[in-house]
Amino acid sequence: MITQNYTSTTDIRLSTKLYYGLPAIITNDGITEDENHRKIIKAGTPVGGVTSFLDDETAKLSVYTAPVASSGDSDSGTSSTTTPTVQGIVLHDTDVTDGDTSTTVMVFGVVGLKMIDDTTQAMLTQEVKDALPRIMFPNR
Repeated sequence: MITQNYTSTTDIRLSTKLYYGLPAIITNDGITEDENHRKIIKAGTPVGGVTSFLDDETAKLSVYTAPVASSGDSDSGTSSTTTPTVQGIVLHDTDVTDGDTSTTVMVFGVVGLKMIDDTTQAMLTQEVKDALPRIMFPNR
């Protein structure tokens, strides 16, 4: 008997024709293993880095987390050149278990929030949405 596995990728786009994504290198920094011992970055996850992947195709992106505001310490060592910025969202679920990998990062388009799981939706804060003005996030 022949066994075949059929899988489909998660597609978060409301319009498959009205979007723009670019290949990017993504790291597994800060990603924890799931119940299957895999490190998966879910579709819709905001990603970013210190270096713009639009300007440098070798730039490595990671899951974006907002910088923690300092408590008035003017010598925190953080500057605009070392503070990561959100640059896009991961288009499809991406397995980073084995380390850095290539994925498609959406920089323009329409994303249905109801197509994104609750945990990933929570990462799409207003700050992240404001930093991605070319991506619309209707609650569809």
